[in-house]
Amino acid sequence: MSSLTNPSALFQEEQRVWRPWIIAIHVPLFLAFGLFDYGVWRQVVRGIPLGDQQMSDSMLLFLAIGTSLLLVWTFRFMDVLRLITVVDGSGISVRLTHLQRCYIPLANIRNAFVRNCIAIERGGWVGGGVRLTWKGWAYVLWSRHGVQLELSRGWPVFVGSQRCDELLAAIQQAKQNAPPGSHSRKCVTTMTWQSLI
Repeated sequence: MSSLTNPSALFQEEQRVWRPWIIAIHVPLFLAFGLFDYGVWRQVVRGIPLGDQQMSDSMLLFLAIGTSLLLVWTFRFMDVLRLITVVDGSGISVRLTHLQRCYIPLANIRNAFVRNCIAIERGGWVGGGVRLTWKGWAYVLWSRHGVQLELSRGWPVFVGSQRCDELLAAIQQAKQNAPPGSHSRKCVTTMTWQSLI
Protein backbone atom coordinates (compact mmCIF):
# COMPACT_ATOMS: atom_id res chain seq x y z
CA MET A 1 0.00 0.00 0.00
CA SER A 2 1.44 3.34 -1.05
CA SER A 3 1.77 6.26 1.38
CA LEU A 4 1.98 8.84 -1.42
CA THR A 5 -1.12 11.03 -1.31
CA ASN A 6 -0.02 14.54 -2.30
CA PRO A 7 -1.57 15.38 -5.70
CA SER A 8 0.19 18.77 -5.87
CA ALA A 9 3.67 17.26 -5.46
CA LEU A 10 6.27 17.74 -8.17
CA PHE A 11 8.05 14.53 -7.14
CA GLN A 12 7.05 11.57 -4.98
CA GLU A 13 9.02 8.40 -4.30
CA GLU A 14 8.49 5.55 -1.90
CA GLN A 15 11.33 3.09 -1.33
CA ARG A 16 10.59 -0.12 0.55
CA VAL A 17 12.95 -2.39 2.47
CA TRP A 18 11.61 -5.66 1.05
CA ARG A 19 13.29 -7.16 -1.98
CA PRO A 20 12.80 -10.67 -3.42
CA TRP A 21 16.33 -11.71 -2.45
CA ILE A 22 15.69 -10.68 1.17
CA ILE A 23 12.66 -12.96 1.25
CA ALA A 24 14.76 -15.77 -0.26
CA ILE A 25 17.44 -15.31 2.43
CA HIS A 26 14.83 -15.52 5.18
CA VAL A 27 13.28 -18.81 3.98
CA PRO A 28 15.99 -20.89 5.76
CA LEU A 29 15.40 -18.81 8.89
CA PHE A 30 11.70 -19.67 8.83
CA LEU A 31 12.56 -23.35 8.31
CA ALA A 32 14.97 -23.29 11.27
CA PHE A 33 12.34 -21.70 13.52
CA GLY A 34 9.77 -24.23 12.32
CA LEU A 35 12.12 -27.09 13.16
CA PHE A 36 12.86 -25.61 16.58
CA ASP A 37 9.14 -25.14 17.31
CA TYR A 38 8.52 -28.75 16.28
CA GLY A 39 11.18 -29.85 18.77
CA VAL A 40 9.51 -27.76 21.49
CA TRP A 41 6.16 -29.36 20.71
CA ARG A 42 7.71 -32.84 20.88
CA GLN A 43 9.23 -32.20 24.31
CA VAL A 44 6.40 -30.22 25.92
CA VAL A 45 3.38 -32.04 24.50
CA ARG A 46 4.63 -35.53 23.69
CA GLY A 47 7.31 -35.82 26.39
CA ILE A 48 10.18 -36.73 24.01
CA PRO A 49 13.32 -34.86 25.19
CA LEU A 50 14.92 -32.35 22.84
CA GLY A 51 18.61 -33.29 22.82
CA ASP A 52 20.85 -34.99 25.39
CA GLN A 53 20.97 -32.12 27.89
CA GLN A 54 17.32 -31.36 28.26
CA MET A 55 16.12 -27.80 29.04
CA SER A 56 13.10 -27.33 31.31
CA ASP A 57 9.72 -27.13 29.58
CA SER A 58 9.00 -23.63 30.90
CA MET A 59 12.37 -22.29 29.70
CA LEU A 60 11.90 -23.97 26.31
CA LEU A 61 8.43 -22.46 25.93
CA PHE A 62 9.72 -19.02 26.95
CA LEU A 63 12.52 -19.27 24.38
CA ALA A 64 10.16 -20.48 21.62
CA ILE A 65 7.57 -17.75 22.24
CA GLY A 66 10.21 -15.02 22.58
CA THR A 67 12.04 -15.93 19.36
CA SER A 68 8.76 -16.31 17.46
CA LEU A 69 7.56 -12.87 18.60
CA LEU A 70 10.93 -11.35 17.70
CA LEU A 71 10.76 -12.89 14.22
CA VAL A 72 7.20 -11.66 13.66
CA TRP A 73 8.06 -8.16 14.91
CA THR A 74 11.16 -8.00 12.68
CA PHE A 75 9.17 -8.95 9.59
CA ARG A 76 6.40 -6.49 10.51
CA PHE A 77 8.98 -3.73 10.97
CA MET A 78 10.59 -4.49 7.60
CA ASP A 79 7.17 -4.52 5.95
CA VAL A 80 6.14 -1.05 7.16
CA LEU A 81 9.56 0.64 6.88
CA ARG A 82 9.68 2.98 3.89
CA LEU A 83 11.68 6.02 2.81
CA ILE A 84 9.22 8.55 1.43
CA THR A 85 10.46 11.64 -0.42
CA VAL A 86 8.05 14.37 -1.54
CA VAL A 87 8.92 17.65 -3.27
CA ASP A 88 6.19 20.28 -3.49
CA GLY A 89 6.01 24.04 -3.96
CA SER A 90 7.16 24.81 -0.41
CA GLY A 91 9.95 22.31 0.26
CA ILE A 92 11.16 18.74 0.53
CA SER A 93 9.80 16.21 2.97
CA VAL A 94 11.94 13.14 3.65
CA ARG A 95 10.40 10.59 5.97
CA LEU A 96 11.58 7.22 7.19
CA THR A 97 8.18 5.90 8.25
CA HIS A 98 7.59 5.59 11.98
CA LEU A 99 11.12 6.73 12.81
CA GLN A 100 12.18 10.13 11.52
CA ARG A 101 10.84 12.96 9.39
CA CYS A 102 12.77 15.88 7.94
CA TYR A 103 11.21 18.89 6.23
CA ILE A 104 13.48 21.31 4.37
CA PRO A 105 11.99 24.55 3.00
CA LEU A 106 13.15 25.55 -0.46
CA ALA A 107 14.56 28.83 0.90
CA ASN A 108 17.01 26.84 3.03
CA ILE A 109 18.49 24.95 0.04
CA ARG A 110 21.63 26.67 -1.17
CA ASN A 111 22.73 23.99 -3.65
CA ALA A 112 21.58 20.55 -4.83
CA PHE A 113 23.42 17.99 -6.93
CA VAL A 114 23.44 14.26 -7.70
CA ARG A 115 25.98 12.24 -5.75
CA ASN A 116 27.00 8.60 -5.46
CA CYS A 117 26.44 6.85 -2.12
CA ILE A 118 30.10 5.75 -2.06
CA ALA A 119 31.03 9.34 -1.18
CA ILE A 120 28.79 9.03 1.88
CA GLU A 121 30.22 5.59 2.76
CA ARG A 122 33.68 7.11 3.06
CA GLY A 123 32.20 9.45 5.63
CA GLY A 124 31.12 6.62 7.91
CA TRP A 125 27.88 5.54 6.22
CA VAL A 126 27.09 1.82 6.44
CA GLY A 127 23.68 0.30 5.63
CA GLY A 128 20.29 1.93 5.17
CA GLY A 129 18.31 4.25 7.36
CA VAL A 130 19.09 7.67 8.80
CA ARG A 131 22.64 8.53 9.84
CA LEU A 132 24.60 11.56 10.88
CA THR A 133 28.08 11.40 9.36
CA TRP A 134 30.84 13.99 9.27
CA LYS A 135 29.37 15.02 5.88
CA GLY A 136 25.88 15.62 7.29
CA TRP A 137 22.59 13.74 7.49
CA ALA A 138 21.95 10.81 5.13
CA TYR A 139 18.57 9.20 4.37
CA VAL A 140 19.12 6.02 2.36
CA LEU A 141 17.43 2.62 1.85
CA TRP A 142 18.45 0.87 -1.36
CA SER A 143 19.61 3.52 -3.77
CA ARG A 144 23.20 3.81 -4.91
CA HIS A 145 22.76 7.46 -5.83
CA GLY A 146 20.93 10.41 -4.41
CA VAL A 147 20.74 14.17 -4.15
CA GLN A 148 23.04 16.10 -1.85
CA LEU A 149 21.42 19.21 -0.39
CA GLU A 150 23.67 21.98 0.87
CA LEU A 151 21.67 24.14 3.24
CA SER A 152 21.94 27.79 4.23
CA ARG A 153 21.42 26.76 7.86
CA GLY A 154 22.08 23.34 9.36
CA TRP A 155 23.90 20.19 8.33
CA PRO A 156 23.95 19.06 4.69
CA VAL A 157 21.34 16.39 3.85
CA PHE A 158 21.82 13.45 1.47
CA VAL A 159 18.58 11.91 0.15
CA GLY A 160 18.99 8.50 -1.47
CA SER A 161 16.78 7.98 -4.49
CA GLN A 162 16.32 5.43 -7.23
CA ARG A 163 15.18 8.34 -9.44
CA CYS A 164 17.75 10.94 -8.42
CA ASP A 165 17.71 12.87 -11.73
CA GLU A 166 13.94 13.37 -11.43
CA LEU A 167 14.34 14.39 -7.77
CA LEU A 168 16.98 16.99 -8.66
CA ALA A 169 14.84 18.34 -11.54
CA ALA A 170 11.82 18.65 -9.21
CA ILE A 171 13.89 20.53 -6.60
CA GLN A 172 15.21 22.92 -9.26
CA GLN A 173 11.72 23.46 -10.68
CA ALA A 174 10.26 24.08 -7.21
CA LYS A 175 13.04 26.59 -6.39
CA GLN A 176 12.37 28.51 -9.62
CA ASN A 177 8.63 28.68 -8.88
CA ALA A 178 8.96 29.37 -5.12
CA PRO A 179 7.83 32.71 -3.73
CA PRO A 180 10.74 34.67 -2.22
CA GLY A 181 11.10 35.14 1.51
CA SER A 182 9.92 31.75 2.85
CA HIS A 183 11.15 31.02 6.36
CA SER A 184 13.71 28.31 6.97
CA ARG A 185 13.10 25.47 9.37
CA LYS A 186 15.39 22.72 10.50
CA CYS A 187 14.66 19.02 10.31
CA VAL A 188 11.82 17.93 12.55
CA THR A 189 12.30 14.57 14.22
CA THR A 190 9.33 12.58 15.43
CA MET A 191 9.31 9.10 16.88
CA THR A 192 6.10 7.13 16.43
CA TRP A 193 5.97 3.44 17.14
CA GLN A 194 2.22 2.84 17.30
CA SER A 195 2.00 1.25 13.83
CA LEU A 196 4.69 -1.31 14.69
CA ILE A 197 2.87 -2.82 17.66
